[in-house]
Amino acid sequence: MVHLPGHSAGHCGFYFPQHDILYSADIDLSRGGPWYGGASSDIDEFIDSIRRVKDMQPSTIISSHLGIIRDRIPERLDRYLDQIYLKEERLLKALKTPQTLDDMVNNHLFHQKAPQQLKDIFDFFEKAWISVHLERLERLSLVKREEQFYYCT
Repeated sequence: MVHLPGHSAGHCGFYFPQHDILYSADIDLSRGGPWYGGASSDIDEFIDSIRRVKDMQPSTIISSHLGIIRDRIPERLDRYLDQIYLKEERLLKALKTPQTLDDMVNNHLFHQKAPQQLKDIFDFFEKAWISVHLERLERLSLVKREEQFYYCT
């Protein structure tokens, strides 16, 4: 068992060294990138976990969402990790003008506008993802908050 926090605090994968296979669970290598919208999600831990998987250099990854992956694993891990940084770049660009969290959610910074019947769930997760990024960017002193407004430093 390999502790791979980030998706959640207790997220784990399973490595089978005799076969060089890693079951990566929710480090799923999907095109949308990592999912970190839960109460115990942590972007910094997710970044570290993705790097640890990359350092392991497994020849096969079994992803909970994509199944068996044997090709371009390092490239896929890089692209997966880059999704975090691309979202942060979008957020920092938007925060050149002070905004509230609701402003950012309404502007759909991370995901396209949802169909009306899914709007509430999309907005819920958009808010969760933006909030996690804002916490990280505040820790890094890249974003500040005054009352309800966030802005780049």
